[in-house]
Amino acid sequence: MAHTSRRPLVHELYCKATVQGTPFSRADELLADAKRRLSSGDLMHATHDEVEQFATAQGRLIVNALLRDHFALRGQAEALAPVVGADGQERTHVRHGAERTLVTTVGRCRCRGSRKTAAGCRRCTRRTPS
Repeated sequence: MAHTSRRPLVHELYCKATVQGTPFSRADELLADAKRRLSSGDLMHATHDEVEQFATAQGRLIVNALLRDHFALRGQAEALAPVVGADGQERTHVRHGAERTLVTTVGRCRCRGSRKTAAGCRRCTRRTPS
């Protein structure tokens, strides 16, 4: 996917996250389990419709796990450049441990990270980077 915007790419503005544990290990476990179950006797003798329903449900779980781990990595990254809101005001105050829940097409994902706020402005926030 080509970058066409004049704004810098997100990865140019944030340092690499410090990885704690093995990223995407939950998705790896879910994929291994799905492959094992697809090879098992139960699904080998299931109808095409049943196999498709299983694969679709497992696929959603796997993608949700990928998103959760991706957002966790982003939540650990730190800004290398000043964070400026849409209003042009720089966000200088950092609140660590900020949390929100995203509703995605594959389920809810909880995001944790830092939130930068402008001095004296309760509504002026910008999540960094998750």
